[in-house]
Amino acid sequence: MIMKILIAGATGLIGTKLTQHLLDKGHEVNYLTTSKTKVKNDGKLSGFFWDPYNKEIDNEAFDGVDIIINLAGKSINSSWNKEGRKDIFRSRMKPSDALYNYLKDNPHQVKQIISASAIAIYRSNKNRYYKEDTQILSNSFLGRVCTTWELYNNQFESIGIPTTVLRLGLVCNKGQGVLKPFVTMCKYFFAGSLGSGSQWYSWIHIDDVVRMIDFCIENSLTGTYNAVAPTPIKQRQFIRKIAKKLKRPITRPPIPSFLLILAMGGKYKLITDSQKVCADKIISKGFEFKYPDFDSAINDLYGKK
Repeated sequence: MIMKILIAGATGLIGTKLTQHLLDKGHEVNYLTTSKTKVKNDGKLSGFFWDPYNKEIDNEAFDGVDIIINLAGKSINSSWNKEGRKDIFRSRMKPSDALYNYLKDNPHQVKQIISASAIAIYRSNKNRYYKEDTQILSNSFLGRVCTTWELYNNQFESIGIPTTVLRLGLVCNKGQGVLKPFVTMCKYFFAGSLGSGSQWYSWIHIDDVVRMIDFCIENSLTGTYNAVAPTPIKQRQFIRKIAKKLKRPITRPPIPSFLLILAMGGKYKLITDSQKVCADKIISKGFEFKYPDFDSAINDLYGKK
């Protein structure tokens, strides 16, 4: 069934691919942007300005919309100084709150909201295998961001809108996302473990993220789902497979964590945290991964040579 879908965060890593995927399927796509220069109208694609910090939204963005997909949020690879952390936090809560307040106060026909979260909500641990119903949540900066983000996202249920939350793993795309710094590192500097190398990376191919969002739309899935491939991988294997694909030698010994702290500050936890996350729930609903293991993902993104 052809739908009209509104996307917040349409120009980001996932939003760009998702928008094209939905257009290719014949859907109409409206998108919200904080930049007036990015407001464009091209066939079934229509842009609308919004300022979520001041709850300013073009009402026409919601005309005839069936589904809202909320991917808005500043990259966690941006600055982690005091103001940077505030921006990372606010850039997720303010858009969610602005959407909620608009829908609460205005007539609409929205049937479902799909919102992003992240596996950073789970406490770093090398032994646990996290399912969606775990109560062992992280008290780290990103953990608190994700916990609050989900509270904001789930408030749509209180006004009768079915809600889906996808806890995104490490999204893999060529030249973007989690792979970009590791590919650069392996190509030009160092192809070895960062920290112990025994931490679990729960990753997902960008195409499977897009397909999973589409699957949630097509099947009207609600609730919380881990958006990760079914085969988490330890960091040392993650880096070795990248290095092998790039034909770079493995470097030893690993870089110790204290050097990462000196170089990266609090952001070092992006590399050293360990979350082994389970994909069984989404699989039980009938979703099939196109790239279920890291070899298939890296071969697709960087060639089979």
